Amino acid sequence: MTVTVRELTPDELADAWQLGRLAFGSEPQPAPHATAPVPGLTRYGAFDERGLLVGKAADLHHDQWWDDRTVRAAGVGGVAVAPEARGRGVARALLGGLLRGAHERGAAVSALFPTVTAPYRACGCPGTGPHHT
Repeated sequence: MTVTVRELTPDELADAWQLGRLAFGSEPQPAPHATAPVPGLTRYGAFDERGLLVGKAADLHHDQWWDDRTVRAAGVGGVAVAPEARGRGVARALLGGLLRGAHERGAAVSALFPTVTAPYRACGCPGTGPHHT
């Protein structure tokens, strides 16, 4: 599947929320921030050949401490792919687009806490340690 990855426009945020609701479950109506631009959050969409949204992901801008200094970072979250598009490279394209955008804004590292690790490891994201809850 050929997809185009780009930042979502404000008019596309409701569709992205619906895709996230399908993937993660949520309330029947979105919270106000879910369908509006949020400072420090860049939302990406993957669009198929017909222009339909088939995947979404978000970059939460933040800093991390490394050797007594702050480093710009990308918090990868909200990654969701439409069921009919899974296994066709959409998540890989989304992650690549998000990380390119994060690099362009100065992020040197990224972090994520995946529910499913295999797709991220296939893209080169290693596990760095246990996550205890």
